[in-house]
Amino acid sequence: MRRVRDGLERPGGGHLSDWPGDEGVARPIAFRATMARPISSITGRFFPAHSLFRSRRDIDADCAVAGDCRADRSVPEAEALGVQLARLGSLASVLPVLELKETDELLESMPGLAAGERLKLRMVAHRVAVEGSERLLRAEGRALAERLSIADLRALIAFAESAPAQRMRAAEPAVTIATMEAMRGFAYKEEVIKAFCKETGKACPQK
Repeated sequence: MRRVRDGLERPGGGHLSDWPGDEGVARPIAFRATMARPISSITGRFFPAHSLFRSRRDIDADCAVAGDCRADRSVPEAEALGVQLARLGSLASVLPVLELKETDELLESMPGLAAGERLKLRMVAHRVAVEGSERLLRAEGRALAERLSIADLRALIAFAESAPAQRMRAAEPAVTIATMEAMRGFAYKEEVIKAFCKETGKACPQK
């Protein structure tokens, strides 16, 4: 039976025991109490069914119940479906907006460029953005393929291609810009330190 220490992987690789802060820091009581328990019991208790922390065994079990077992899966097909879903997702909708925003800011920081040079910079920026977006979407597609069954991927693609989902994607760039504007001036780390200082009297910023 695999245990938590050698079986529960974090997103991006590695194990929970590798996370920063583990050394010399007492883990929460509820977590320490489960350290000797099988992965499936822990993932079922602490993480929702769609969590990235689900074990491969749990995903395979769901796959068997759904009649779409990993042993019968075609990895190329799963990855292709994952990439297709990624291209229909939120990231794909937002990336062009980020490209325009970053390029405009870059041009503003280089006022000495001539008109032809500014056009050339936009062309180069677009090429770099397309190449980077392709890498990101393929990485997202692989991650989706690793965590979802083919049946799930097909169902999600069907929804993503529906009229409501298409309208949502069309609205996402404007929604993202509005959200980013609302976040302007919000310094997460500073707010955390301020709240922590207020509640504990520790780590208070020096005046």
